[in-house]
Amino acid sequence: METIPWFAWIAIIAIIVWGVLSVINTLSQRTSDRAANHSENEEIELLKRRVEDLEYRFNHRET
Repeated sequence: METIPWFAWIAIIAIIVWGVLSVINTLSQRTSDRAANHSENEEIELLKRRVEDLEYRFNHRET
């Protein structure tokens, strides 16, 4: 290990840190994507219910 110069150690450590950060970022991105999809699904269901309610009111209004 003494044959490797100090600047090579800096590069090796930087590559390892970059790899760890990439993995952490990928895992956290997947988690936030799932949460966003869940809230989007809830919003879509709410909008579907509103549309159905409006359609019902439109079709059953007094003329």
